[in-house]
This record gives sequence, structure tokens and C-alpha cells, in this order.
Amino acid sequence: MSRGNYDHLFKILIIGESGVGKTAIMQRFCENTFEPVYISTVGVDFKPKVIKVGNKTVKMQLWDTAGQDRFRNITASYYRGTQGVLIVYDVTDRASFDKVSSWFTEVRDRTENDPPVIILVGNKTDLMDHAAVKQEAVEQLARQLGGVQTFTCSAKDGSGIDEVFNALTQAIISKVGCAPGKKEDPSVVQLGGKGGSQPAQKSEGGCC
Repeated sequence: MSRGNYDHLFKILIIGESGVGKTAIMQRFCENTFEPVYISTVGVDFKPKVIKVGNKTVKMQLWDTAGQDRFRNITASYYRGTQGVLIVYDVTDRASFDKVSSWFTEVRDRTENDPPVIILVGNKTDLMDHAAVKQEAVEQLARQLGGVQTFTCSAKDGSGIDEVFNALTQAIISKVGCAPGKKEDPSVVQLGGKGGSQPAQKSEGGCC
């Protein structure tokens, strides 16, 4: 692929309560690394990523937002022009899951004229022995939110990360479609290929 060529350019927001692993998910996906020391995001962080989905080359602009209430006014402005949103919760923290509905409502309220694709992501499956969120609750919530897709993953061991972003990207392509562009070209990764993340654990409830 020639440098600077891609078929689609998508802006992706990663939101959710503080400490659920939003930064770790972005870091695992973009750099295939994991930082065990938790450092809270201040405001918004950004990373670009180019991937292959089928025969399409997609440039993703990933925005990792702070989960603390004091940063809500800052992060709210980043909803504009967003094509996809990951709402992340911690599978070991029921309180973070209970906040998913309010995050979903915030997305809808701030993107009323052009709603993005939304996917729910349960992170930290490497700690499933301490799981506090039952699958039945996830399935019920997915139905209540209109049949959104739900996935689980682990930013620590990489399982499920690629499938989350693959599903999100394919859903956006199906929903909006974009004209080809020519911009800066970060390193390219083939989703579903060798290396990087492992297969995801996809929730059986909700829309697939």
C-alpha cells in the first residue's frame, strides 16, 4: 500500500468510568503493549491507527476520554463528528456497568443529529474469577439500548481487542460509508492475522 492511501477515515471515542481500562484498550490496540501501572487520563488522549478490514484500508482516529466527572465538559466537545463509540465497563466492577446506560444517553444526547455506532465492551476478562457482571445482565441491557453489540476483552493479555475494533469498523462502514482519502499513514495492521490480539469472547446477547 502506498503511503498515505486509505479508503475510510473514522473518528472513534472510547468512554466509560474511570479505571475501566480505556487507555489500556487503546494502547493494546495501537501499540500491542500493556502498562500495568494505572495512570488516570487527564482530559483526552489521542492515537492514530491504520487497519485492514476485508479489502478496505481504514484510518482510525482514537480518542481516549477521561472518565471523571470534572472532565465531562472537556470531553463533551469531542463527540462532534464521531462515527463510532466504545462504552467500556470493568467486568469485575458492577458499578462501572451500572453507569453504562448514562454514558449511552450522553452519547445519544450529544450526537442527536448524527448518531454514531455504539458498542459495549466489558474489559478485564483476565480477571473473570472476580467477575461481578452476569451475562444475563449484559444481554438485558443490550436489548434495552436497542440491540447494541456487546463484546468482552482483556487489554492485559490482548484477547478480544482486535475483534472489538473489527466489528466497530465494519458496522461504521455499513452505516455511513466514506469517500476515499489520502492522509498521513501510520503503521498498518491486518486485523484477524498473525500477531497482535487473540480472538474475542463475544457476548451472545443483543445484536451481532
